[in-house]
Amino acid sequence: MFDYQLDYKPNTLWNPLIQKFKALPHSPLSSFTNTRWTALSFGFVPQVDDYVVVHIVKPPLLWAPHPHSVMVGVYSLNSNSWRITSQDNVFVTGVGKHHHIFVDGVAYWLGTVIS
Repeated sequence: MFDYQLDYKPNTLWNPLIQKFKALPHSPLSSFTNTRWTALSFGFVPQVDDYVVVHIVKPPLLWAPHPHSVMVGVYSLNSNSWRITSQDNVFVTGVGKHHHIFVDGVAYWLGTVIS
């Protein structure tokens, strides 16, 4: 993954082994310019045989449907498109571009389910 700046430049996937670049379409979540935080990660999902980019945004409280809402965008390399979802019952805090961990090739962020 090259270039974490989602607001004004396209992100680019780069495979240094074969020297290929793939410019990604802009994330629909990049329109949230006044976010509380944003996170970006890349990985392979073997269940669907696809490489994905996950873009998580914590919108300002004024735009959020719920105080703990996060917006999640998932880019699929196979379809070359983004899909958006929101998660209202998970409290995720302090996330940034370096605050995830990889286990077996999967990115995880720490969160708490709000019941």
